Amino acid sequence: MDSLIKGDVTEAAKEDSTGYNRHMNRYSIMVSSAVALIIFSVAIIASLDGIVSEAVTSIILFVLIGIAVYILIIAGISHQYYRRRYPDIDNFYTEEQHANFNRIFAIAIASGVSLIVFSLYLNIWLEYTVIPYSEQISGGVFLLCTAVAVGIFTFFGMQKDKYDIGKYNQENRPEVPGKKHLASKLCGVIMLLATALFLFLGLSFDMFRSAAVIYPVAGIFCGIVCLLLSDK
Repeated sequence: MDSLIKGDVTEAAKEDSTGYNRHMNRYSIMVSSAVALIIFSVAIIASLDGIVSEAVTSIILFVLIGIAVYILIIAGISHQYYRRRYPDIDNFYTEEQHANFNRIFAIAIASGVSLIVFSLYLNIWLEYTVIPYSEQISGGVFLLCTAVAVGIFTFFGMQKDKYDIGKYNQENRPEVPGKKHLASKLCGVIMLLATALFLFLGLSFDMFRSAAVIYPVAGIFCGIVCLLLSDK
């Protein structure tokens, strides 16, 4: 898997003179980590609900979201700069690399969806378990699993785009319309809308716990988007 993600293949390394593989890996990690961090911040709130004051949890929430936004801004600016510098790149990936990644991609998406379903069952089980702070634990674990799953969807969706160099080149030609990392962008929009809705319901109606179901639903939609847009 390291050879696929890091591109540690001798032939590919010799031809990747622009550092495309390294840049796209870094870009994918930054964006997927930031998206996962946003959901993780909500998991912290669910875990500390009723244990610490709302002021403390609000501070933690906005600090973590601020860090995530900071990462997204850096990633976006760096990617735009790279695209302007290298608008056209020769395809250096082999057919074997494409085939191997496609197998890993299918496993990753299936694993992410399974993790969300598992977190739902675990959440239900914990709700009926008589242990201290069972509600906080179930909510926290539930959202933590969702954060990991959505991070997987985002990362591997962007890695899928990485291997489509023809698409990358087309996007950098103003005269030719094309999709610009549509899968990853749609996942980002879905999760940001989910976060906005969660915060609105939580802060306005004190429905943080009930509104947590928004995230696994959004995560499943991200998985569906990645599958639908995985091929041209």
